[in-house]
Amino acid sequence: MPKTRPSPSAAAVRELFLLDRAVTHLNHGAFGACPRPVFEAYQSWQRELERSPSLMFDVRLHGHLAHVRSVLGAYVGADADDLALLLNATVALNAVFRSLRLSAGDEVLTTEHEYGAVLNALDSVAARTGARVVRAAGSTADEIWAGATERTKALVVSHVSSPTALLMPIERLCRLARAAGVLSIIDGAHGPGQLAVDLTAMGADIYVGNCHKWLCAPKAAAFLHARRDVQSALVPPAVGWGFGETRYEPSQDWRSARDPSGYLAIPAAIAFVEVNGRHAECRAILRRARTVMTEAGFAPFADEQPIQLAYFHVPDCDPAAVTARLREEFAIDAPVRVWKSRPMVRVSVAPYNTLQDVHRLADAMSTIFASARRS
Repeated sequence: MPKTRPSPSAAAVRELFLLDRAVTHLNHGAFGACPRPVFEAYQSWQRELERSPSLMFDVRLHGHLAHVRSVLGAYVGADADDLALLLNATVALNAVFRSLRLSAGDEVLTTEHEYGAVLNALDSVAARTGARVVRAAGSTADEIWAGATERTKALVVSHVSSPTALLMPIERLCRLARAAGVLSIIDGAHGPGQLAVDLTAMGADIYVGNCHKWLCAPKAAAFLHARRDVQSALVPPAVGWGFGETRYEPSQDWRSARDPSGYLAIPAAIAFVEVNGRHAECRAILRRARTVMTEAGFAPFADEQPIQLAYFHVPDCDPAAVTARLREEFAIDAPVRVWKSRPMVRVSVAPYNTLQDVHRLADAMSTIFASARRS
């Protein structure tokens, strides 16, 4: 979990990242960014693998991955034996959704704030099984749980919503689901590295988290945590060596000839973020960003959230065109997206960001929409 300690400056942290310095990066929430020391650990593991592939895969990898799960478990408040390593949160959630025993008439409760790829996966499962996906309106626990019925079999909700940047009330929702005998599935793609995650206290039946976003690990590094009483029901993404050897982990993190270096660099990423995460500073920048963006005419979508990303309303526009102009004319990476017909720009504040980055965005957006009004 993120720890409180004296933080280095944003400038000092920026020097540790490989990011293009000619660009203002305000899109960390999309794909993260791997800092130099973590990337070096990643490449070191790749070199060790290529020095002796058979030795790594046949002899050493099992112990190395056990160490990764131990370090990661301590960070997210979970037993290492209840963690499986997977490529990303979408892959993990697909494995979970395919494991659901659904029949025609059954319902899966989710929200209107979920990630598009996750909704696609749910719709695919519903089409195959005849189940129904219920997208509850609202973001409070009461509003979401109002969509539950006696036919609800599973609840799927984000820890932090990607299309709206809301911290969702997952602890209460997990309690409500457990009391009703409903499986709780939490999409924690934006959780680890941004929030203090304690999976034991949270009480979710299943939680998936990315390590490549706010935890700054290499790409293709994520985990699936499942309570022990539901692990046997999970179908692995692929069946191969290791299947059935233990209760859970090898069946999910199937053994195959793919590069495990992203997983193996997770401890280095955790160590980096614990020192350089600047969580309090990032949230303070985002609080001030609300004033900067509002004064420029771009009001916040939601009340202040204790997280490191937020959306701001923009006038009606072609979002892809505005995103492209930000990149091409102003060297700013900040996505403009549409949620429920509302165009908004998302600001992610990472450890390398400063308030000046937000000022650049506000000035660029003002220029773009002023020119649009004149044309």
